[in-house]
Amino acid sequence: MFKIKRKYFLIVFIFILLFKAGQAWALQFSPVIKKPELNPGEEIMDQIKLHNDLGREVEYKIEVLTFKASENGKDPDFSQTLNQKNSNFLSWIELSETGIKLEKNASAIIDYKIKIPEDAGAGGYYFAILFSEKGLGNEDIIISGKTGPIFLLKVNGEINYDYSLKEFKANLQEQKIKIKFDYKVNNKSNIHVVPSGVIIIRSLGITGFKEIGRVKLNQNQKNILPDSERILKEEFKFPRDKFLPLGFYKFELILNNDNLEKKAATETIFISSELIKIVISIIVLQFIIIALITYLKKKNKYKY
Repeated sequence: MFKIKRKYFLIVFIFILLFKAGQAWALQFSPVIKKPELNPGEEIMDQIKLHNDLGREVEYKIEVLTFKASENGKDPDFSQTLNQKNSNFLSWIELSETGIKLEKNASAIIDYKIKIPEDAGAGGYYFAILFSEKGLGNEDIIISGKTGPIFLLKVNGEINYDYSLKEFKANLQEQKIKIKFDYKVNNKSNIHVVPSGVIIIRSLGITGFKEIGRVKLNQNQKNILPDSERILKEEFKFPRDKFLPLGFYKFELILNNDNLEKKAATETIFISSELIKIVISIIVLQFIIIALITYLKKKNKYKY
């Protein structure tokens, strides 16, 4: 197994989140994600519960690292440079232990405290309390791979919510009778956001576009960190007894801010490829009928 020096590590994370539950490296922990909210000058104390499912005794190193959003907006970036720049912020977090040894199938509790300075700026602060398995017989060697709960800390004050819709695409899966939506949200706030809103699906009928369904945005409550953008996905399935994936569609996406006020909206019109095929077939059939009629007229004319 690959090993690395304590001070020169390359972190390989298996956080599927931002932000999904995890039981990695046979170490179970809870909570998986915490969102504490504090005022400047306040502090809280809490616990992390651990359970060793590895089947043998394991010794873990415990550390606190900060992170930001990676380029894809989904995975956390725990770069060493970022952590060096934010060493002052990391001093807000105190752990009861910096290491722990767990026997096979044993459980334990790690206490931690978060203390916000009086002069702390408002906004989001992001860190994780991480556990990494130590190599046997050498305190300076750890096994690559770290896991642990992540924290989205909000310090109250002047919060600037500023996020918007950057892209919106619809793709009709005609054989599966459903529409897939991809939309990208850009967050310029000084805090993480959980976008909400709705996509309204309309189909063109004799009297115009008629609403046939709605899809809630961000149903899995995914977070978008400051100064990042993230692609989110939704889908809409056609009611089989009422609608077919055939025709003209209009999709309106309405993105709300935290006060549920309309923040941004966009529309796109989709033409089903099946409809295009039918229209082309009708046109071709019309040409064939006209050609056949013309041929029969000429034939009858020469007959007499």
